[in-house]
Amino acid sequence: MDAFAARQLPHNEHAEASLLGCLMQNGERFALLDEVILTSDEFYSKKHQLIFSAIVEIAVEGKDTIDIVTVHDFLVSTGDASKIGDWSYLSELVDSAPVVDNEQVVAYSRMVKNSALHRLFIEKCEIAASKARKDQRQFDDLLDVMTTDLIDLANSSSRSDVQDLRGLVVDVVQDMSEKIKSGHKSLLGLPSGYPTIDKVASGFKPGDMIVIAARPGVGKTSLAMNMTSRVANKGHSVLFFTLEMPADQVTKRILSAETGVDMLKILNADLTMDELASMMNQISVTGELPIYIDDSSHLTVASLRSKAKSLRATLQKTDQTLDLIVIDYIGLMQGPAHLMSEKKNAQVEEISRGLKLFAKDMKIPIIILSQLNRQVESRKEKVPQLSDLRDSGAIEQDADLVCIINRATDGSSESAKAELHILKNRHGPTGVVQLHFNASTTVFTEIDYQHES
Repeated sequence: MDAFAARQLPHNEHAEASLLGCLMQNGERFALLDEVILTSDEFYSKKHQLIFSAIVEIAVEGKDTIDIVTVHDFLVSTGDASKIGDWSYLSELVDSAPVVDNEQVVAYSRMVKNSALHRLFIEKCEIAASKARKDQRQFDDLLDVMTTDLIDLANSSSRSDVQDLRGLVVDVVQDMSEKIKSGHKSLLGLPSGYPTIDKVASGFKPGDMIVIAARPGVGKTSLAMNMTSRVANKGHSVLFFTLEMPADQVTKRILSAETGVDMLKILNADLTMDELASMMNQISVTGELPIYIDDSSHLTVASLRSKAKSLRATLQKTDQTLDLIVIDYIGLMQGPAHLMSEKKNAQVEEISRGLKLFAKDMKIPIIILSQLNRQVESRKEKVPQLSDLRDSGAIEQDADLVCIINRATDGSSESAKAELHILKNRHGPTGVVQLHFNASTTVFTEIDYQHES
């Protein structure tokens, strides 16, 4: 055993003893532990594991009151009484337990839980380190497994997922009241910056996976950037993953959209003094937008998770939140190493499900851009359908909202009519939002909305 392994693992024996003593003093306090969800193996001391298991079993059976007598009888019946020092140790726990209120009992249980989570974290890190030493070829798989384990560990530190409807109703009504007071009477999620789209989708909700799809050159990146800017202009932080173009080009597009200066002029640095002055006046405002751009060419679900969680942790230090993630686009993401030999649709299926689960874990919406296959071009009526999504039906299945852009791209006009077909909406109706596209600044604006279902 090396020096690191020989170190004593984190634990709080005083909190364990105090908690058990308090529970045997007053068995009704066991119900307080619903808020923390402790298990017997989360106690460090083997004696304490046996005692807590006895308390849990007595509570589950519901026949006896939880106290020193019933706990002792249970341990005798299982043959474990001698393993904990019999009656004398139980008596010691009860006698030495501090006189505290219910809040302190919960605090003791949190201390026990916290130490257990630290031990589990160390265990998972040691396993990952051991795997990394043995196999250095499958780093993405290793990172994906470890990230998933750590997310599960983070979730396990929270209260039970089972919630009382009465409490949920109160939360929902309170949330609705706050939105009504703030003017967002029907908006239940993050505003997209497009009121008509928000009217249909009720905003982008926590955990939602929103898909924006189109054929190449139609404007899916432009619409995603427009939404990014509009969301950020409301003070919400956005993480934008761009796999198609470098970060500086994304920045130039955002500047064009925000200042109204022709994008080609910005790209070519071909500006009049008036245009340059206009852009410089706006640049201080645009430069303060909470938009974070990642232009890594090799992006996996695992690396995306790591980067998003790292940014969220950084923002939290200044009381900020990460509110939206945008990915341009899913077809360029790398699948897990064990699927590299599989067909593209199998990889996209794995990526899609990973992104949906991550949105749910992070409790924020994720916008994913996707291409369409060529089927739409072969139809007489070039109206997009869900089946036009490229590479995998899993995208359609996993998505909460699917929007497909339909626009003429013959280049005959800098401004063109476009349609945003909302073909799937898990939270409401579908329909078509009429848009106006200005090609020179790559800006979409709304016209009206046609309800379909």
